Amino acid sequence: ITEPAEVEALFAAARARFGRVDVCLANAGIWPPDDERLHEQSVERVRRTIEVDLLGALWTARAFLRGLAEDGPRVDGHGASLIFTGSTAARFGEAGHADYAAAKAGLVGLMRSLKNEVTTLDPYARVNVIEPGWTVTEMTERAVADPAVAARVVRTMPVRQLGRAADIARVAAIVASPFASRHLSGQVLTVAGGMEGRVLWEAEDVSGQDVLERLAPD
Repeated sequence: ITEPAEVEALFAAARARFGRVDVCLANAGIWPPDDERLHEQSVERVRRTIEVDLLGALWTARAFLRGLAEDGPRVDGHGASLIFTGSTAARFGEAGHADYAAAKAGLVGLMRSLKNEVTTLDPYARVNVIEPGWTVTEMTERAVADPAVAARVVRTMPVRQLGRAADIARVAAIVASPFASRHLSGQVLTVAGGMEGRVLWEAEDVSGQDVLERLAPD
């Protein structure tokens, strides 16, 4: 997704197969796992994070909107939906990951601009950001596999559990729906167990083992 031409080719293939693309979730991203203060980060790390997490989403949105401009709105009046996956790092910051927090914060400005642009192409189209907190995915599982880390990260959440990818996917499905979210645009939806920018629980109140056991399948 860091190559605009490849993103354009992806959308061309999707439109050729399905006729049109009405929903786009710009979800691809990276999170460098090593805690490095900004003055310690390499130029290569910073550029890579920005290129994937911010510019990759921008190129994805650009290709989606180009298709919408060519195809026009749906005849049934159901508006298109563009969704970005942000992060609570953009809201609260994340020491050791300033590159990631900056890239995800940029998505909010992008969303707020595009929510106004998209309605010139489709009067009922919507643009939103879903903002996950600590969610276990292939990208983060190494960081939270340690019960001590799991206990530490939930100390800012009233709901003492880590998110699952399915938790985010279910919200994305709702936001994508022209029925469930027909009047929702320009919003940042935080899915993070009520996370706040302050510690809510003392260390003795949180069991990292319990937090990890809460990830067992339903």
